[in-house]
Amino acid sequence: MEVAAQTVKRVTLELGGSDPTLLAACARLGARWGYALMIVWWSAANALHGLAGTVTQLGAVRFALGLGEGGGFPGSAKAVAEWFKVEERAFAFGLFNTGSSLGAVIAPLRPRVTRTVYMVHRVGPLSPAARAFIQIAGI
Repeated sequence: MEVAAQTVKRVTLELGGSDPTLLAACARLGARWGYALMIVWWSAANALHGLAGTVTQLGAVRFALGLGEGGGFPGSAKAVAEWFKVEERAFAFGLFNTGSSLGAVIAPLRPRVTRTVYMVHRVGPLSPAARAFIQIAGI
């Protein structure tokens, strides 16, 4: 029960703290630099995962990742509002919303594609029968 309470507390703090902070950065710096700051923050926090050696360090890095991740949609929305005409904004919003949803659909296919490319690189071009076997077997 204590772990669940701590998780809820951290998620609430991340969600409550990230958007206003990054929106303030976007308002102060402008959409271009505020969004760039969010991307750099999120990328650095993502890269630091490999250096985490303890559970506490991993939790801190995950927390930092959550703080940076919260500015993605607000930063995109501010950029669209500043850079597009009113009649073009709906299409632009649809594009970046579709991109995030499409990524969630494509991501599960990545391991299969990676293995197939690795096999082709390792053993040369595959025959149609070998490709069919890899697809069916899920190798």
